[in-house]
Amino acid sequence: MARRRSRVGGTWGALCVLALLAGGAYWWSARSQPDQTEVRPGDLPKPAQPERVTKLAAATDDRESVKPESRAIGRPTPADTRASAIPEAVLAEADQLAAGGKPVAARRRLAAALGTPEPPAGSENLRQRLYALADETIFGAKIYEGDPLTGTHVIRPGEVLHRVGAQYKVTAELLAMINGIANVNQVRQGQRIKIVNGPFHAVVLKGNFDMYVYLQDTLVRHFKVGLGANGSTPTGTWRVREKLRNPTYHPPRGGPIIAADDPTNPLGEHWIGLEGVDGDAVGQTGYGIHGTIEPQSIGRSQSLGCIRLLNEEAELLFNLLLRDESTVVVRD
Repeated sequence: MARRRSRVGGTWGALCVLALLAGGAYWWSARSQPDQTEVRPGDLPKPAQPERVTKLAAATDDRESVKPESRAIGRPTPADTRASAIPEAVLAEADQLAAGGKPVAARRRLAAALGTPEPPAGSENLRQRLYALADETIFGAKIYEGDPLTGTHVIRPGEVLHRVGAQYKVTAELLAMINGIANVNQVRQGQRIKIVNGPFHAVVLKGNFDMYVYLQDTLVRHFKVGLGANGSTPTGTWRVREKLRNPTYHPPRGGPIIAADDPTNPLGEHWIGLEGVDGDAVGQTGYGIHGTIEPQSIGRSQSLGCIRLLNEEAELLFNLLLRDESTVVVRD
């Protein structure tokens, strides 16, 4: 009997062990299977929203991580459209004034739009139109009543053009050119001439080799210039102190003097001597504006520090700038 109970107990024990093993296997199989439950978009957890940035980051890395809004290439923003339309609108207004017989008003409108001391970028059309109006109203023989930049003068007994020019702060050569007078020393008493209310002055922008010439605050001319090698043209304000026709060349670094009529004279036919009065130019002498026998040097930095012009433009500037009255401002 004892052996029979032992066999029965062993059988039940084996069955219990098998049942436990089967249950564990089922549990492990169910755990390892992927979840087959359908997930709808609304059931997915939403990602956390970033906090709204209310202040500019102080760190450089943070600033670099912020990307600007995308913008279609070639499509201006409304602000760009307005900016580009302003010159065209001003030009159209000036053309309308000129067509209506008011060239002085047209000139003043363009001059006000361009401003000083240098014209803004993208204003080429306005500048060219302004130069044409300056030729008509300032440098032309016709007198326009009410023009603040011009007027008339009646020659008094014993008066010469040099004295008249000094009175209005312009050169006698300019008055002769405007009025068709062949000899500045020959005017007649009672002669009525057109005058210009000066002085003229110039602004040189070294970065683009540009010279802009103004009558008071009105832009009247533009020239390309040559400048000193290695930045040797000092910036600052210069006063015109000397004017010479057919100058003799005295090399600043020594060497033979070159006569005025020598074709190798690098100064051309006109010399405008300058004296520095402000900025880096203060106290500087020996610099000037002149013509050149090397026209290819215009637009380049090749001189010893002086400002070069094409010969015909040097002559025109010579007739505009007045000694002791006109200034030349040189800027980087």
